[in-house]
Amino acid sequence: TGSIPVNYIHPDDAAQIMAQIIRRGVPNEIFNIVAPLHPMRSEVYDSTCKQFNWEGPTYSEPETTPGFKIISGEKLKSFYDHDFKYPDPLKFYYQLDPL
Repeated sequence: TGSIPVNYIHPDDAAQIMAQIIRRGVPNEIFNIVAPLHPMRSEVYDSTCKQFNWEGPTYSEPETTPGFKIISGEKLKSFYDHDFKYPDPLKFYYQLDPL
């Protein structure tokens, strides 16, 4: 289904957050590391396909809404001050490596 929100993080943000945790120390805590914005899956997939001039996927919507969770990064925010370089998965930029 394309009508569920995504819980993504850009690799650059993930690396910066992990480096900050290592530099400042790791408390005995568990953190969700996720971008603050959660667009719909179809929006992200369609945007990425458009970026590479690929044909977009088709989506089937089930009769009942599948279970999903929006992951919150608020706990991480309370321990570490991170300014996301890519807060919106719709604005992630991808590059294909040459074969």
